[in-house]
Amino acid sequence: MNEIREIKGIWFLPDTPDIETAGILKYDPGQRITLELIGDLKKRTQFDEYFDNIGPFPVIHGITSEGTKISVFECYGSWTVKTYSVPLTQYSISAFVEGKHMNNQQEALFNSIEVNLAQLLHWLGKNAFEMKRTKVSNTYYHTSIEYNPDHQFDATYNIEPDFELAFNVTAISKTNFENCKIHNVATVTISYNGNALPIWDLVSRMNIFRTFLSLGLLQSIPYNYIKLNEKDGDQQVTYTYLERGEKYNLKNEPFLYNFGRVEAKMGDMLKSWYDSTEDMFPIRVHLLNAILPKPTFHSTDFMIIAFALEGFYRRFLKSNNERTGNLISAIENILIIFKDLSFIGKVKVTPVAVNDSRNYYAHLYRKDPAKQILTGVELLKLSERLKVLLVLSILKHMGLDDSEIEHCVAHSDLLTKVNSF
Repeated sequence: MNEIREIKGIWFLPDTPDIETAGILKYDPGQRITLELIGDLKKRTQFDEYFDNIGPFPVIHGITSEGTKISVFECYGSWTVKTYSVPLTQYSISAFVEGKHMNNQQEALFNSIEVNLAQLLHWLGKNAFEMKRTKVSNTYYHTSIEYNPDHQFDATYNIEPDFELAFNVTAISKTNFENCKIHNVATVTISYNGNALPIWDLVSRMNIFRTFLSLGLLQSIPYNYIKLNEKDGDQQVTYTYLERGEKYNLKNEPFLYNFGRVEAKMGDMLKSWYDSTEDMFPIRVHLLNAILPKPTFHSTDFMIIAFALEGFYRRFLKSNNERTGNLISAIENILIIFKDLSFIGKVKVTPVAVNDSRNYYAHLYRKDPAKQILTGVELLKLSERLKVLLVLSILKHMGLDDSEIEHCVAHSDLLTKVNSF
């Protein structure tokens, strides 16, 4: 899903399959999905007929040049036409499925989803095969690549009632007469032990895991592919949807947590992250937006972090006997909760300055010289320190103890900016 694609084929409406039009489906990650047709799906002949009735269509079917069935969804049309020429029609598309003709995205057909995510293999830290080199002479080495079922890795966790998440790492090979290419493949699968579900019921749950992975990697992560398995039958389809505006700048290490660092707590962490109650459900993405690095800094970034920290504290860390749960008391108590961490002394935060700055940027009232309102570089420094406190709070809620939190933070670059101030 993170590569530009062009799919040639013939296209038609489900209720008029005999009217076929040639065209190209174009996918530009983060930007657009378009279907460009050389001709018209309604087979209109009069010039004035092109001024209406070009959509939207809930679905358009197609057969690709390789013979694969394809369904494109939510098709909003525009047109370009010249007198005495072939009409050119273009549709804006929200998503498409390769491998099946569907009536809409709400059809309940599937019971599992399998994805490959960028950086997943690095995060898991597993190898499905191993290479051995033995020195034969001063010039030559004997190299062997070994693979057997013992090298394969599987792990399964219950994340919700009747929903199961599984990791898998295996090795696959591509061979021709001259070369043999062997590489690792890591996948995540979510399976449902119940009636068939629509596409988005499964994709939305996989997106929750993607936020969990993005938090561990401290970076946004794209899908390489999404595949869905039908409940009744053995057919597998590929699903692609548009994530408008998403850009990815991938890096290898240092991570906040990887599979090896939190393996013993993985089940509890996933259950906490998948908590579908009103406490966690609406704020996962908001928390991630507050934490992940951005190319530029604005005062609104500070506000997001400050509100996220106060809200998270109120929901999960505030004790029942506390009279107040405002931003000042939230920061004071968070610093007490993590007082035994070796690096907490470097996270120098003045609660009153955080509160005064948050109120100033939230309401844009006239600046009061008596208030501790930070601007510019000082506001950036404060934001980075608050980000550390927010990450610590999240890890605590997910079930990690102080020693485990210390281990995760020590192996990440979370403190890099804070230490440089």
